[in-house]
Amino acid sequence: MKGFGSTVFAIRPQGSFRGQKMTTLESLQTLLHEMGHAITQGNMDGEGKFGMSEFLNKANGRYDTIGANSYNMSVMKPILESLGKDHPAIKEIIAFQEAGKAYLENNPNETVQPRESLTSLLTKLDQAEREGDTPLIMSYKSRLRSYRAYTTSAPELSVDPMWLYLMNPRLAKELMPINSKLIKAEFDKANNGKILFYSHPLATILAVAMAMGLGAAVGEDDEEPPMSSGVLSA
Repeated sequence: MKGFGSTVFAIRPQGSFRGQKMTTLESLQTLLHEMGHAITQGNMDGEGKFGMSEFLNKANGRYDTIGANSYNMSVMKPILESLGKDHPAIKEIIAFQEAGKAYLENNPNETVQPRESLTSLLTKLDQAEREGDTPLIMSYKSRLRSYRAYTTSAPELSVDPMWLYLMNPRLAKELMPINSKLIKAEFDKANNGKILFYSHPLATILAVAMAMGLGAAVGEDDEEPPMSSGVLSA
């Protein structure tokens, strides 16, 4: 509204992607993932002209392109320039990328993998190593190096804790406490007036808002539910 914005795309629930049906949770994950990119790459104050900057990422030895006034600039850049994969915040993210599972707080039985392709490659490599299949081992290791170079870029590292925080803040704080604190502190400091934090996940806030609307339509008491500080909401 004041010079900065972005558009994201996602796949509707039960829609198809590469021939496979998307569950509601998978659809939500892809939407929050793309929203997370916009939030972490965009201007922190929500204003001004968008600019780009580059830096050498020690986590993968490559140059990353990030938003000049973004979360990636203020938080990820100094971390990745100094310690790379050795920083505790980066270790949290990589552990989540490789073996984590995400779910909605009100439905822990349905889970989604943060990086299905990465998890699949790790599983296949483990099987090849157990079978002693040297050609396959070399092939999977090569593909893993390439994929990890992508998942350890600043935009991909920052988006995983962000979309989990949007989906399930309690789980985000449990699995990635350092990153959760960084996200909340940085956006509180930015104080752009458009991004606010609540203790309830975004999905719950939307459900409450819809329920309040329906309640008003039938004349029920529409008292606002209490929400204290703590996930991103739009």
